Amino acid sequence: MNEQGQLPGPVSVTTRACSEWIIGRCEGTASARETTLGWMPNYEDLDWAGSDFSREEFAGVTSLDKQAWLNELAGVKDWFGRWATSCRQAFRHS
Repeated sequence: MNEQGQLPGPVSVTTRACSEWIIGRCEGTASARETTLGWMPNYEDLDWAGSDFSREEFAGVTSLDKQAWLNELAGVKDWFGRWATSCRQAFRHS
């Protein structure tokens, strides 16, 4: 999503492009770049036919702030940590 919370271009074009890229990765025919969160496509790895989604927009929605993600993960760990005791008790009694 962009800064306005909108999906890029017509959703069907975006869905098709991403699906083709995923299949290409599985078949070993599509490239990617390694990021903090895993492998992501480059702009030119996706077929943008039928979309006016720009390289700049793509860069914006695929940029990652490593420190922000590390902070997010710390929060997730804390959240699950608060539930650990009650979850263990629930599993013991089920």
